[in-house]
Amino acid sequence: MGVGILMIVAVFFVGSFTVICATFTNEVFPTAIRANAMAWGNNIVGRIGQIAAPALVGLLVPIIGLGNAVTALAIAPFICIAIVALLLPETLGYRVEKD
Repeated sequence: MGVGILMIVAVFFVGSFTVICATFTNEVFPTAIRANAMAWGNNIVGRIGQIAAPALVGLLVPIIGLGNAVTALAIAPFICIAIVALLLPETLGYRVEKD
């Protein structure tokens, strides 16, 4: 039962990164290049991560074991949160250029 609940929570938070990426691309980039920014940020970088993560777990299992491999990759969302918080600009009061 506990694993099922934790999976629901994990899927919720993984899905929230798509919303964060969409929010930043809509608030930071001008309308003329917003679609390109969304394509790069979400569809390319995000999808590569979704494909690479299970493959990376598979590569790490023989080296460090299944539990440790999954735990190591579970840290990745926290690294993403730090990148968003530290490197992306604050958008409060930010004015997007008009076309």
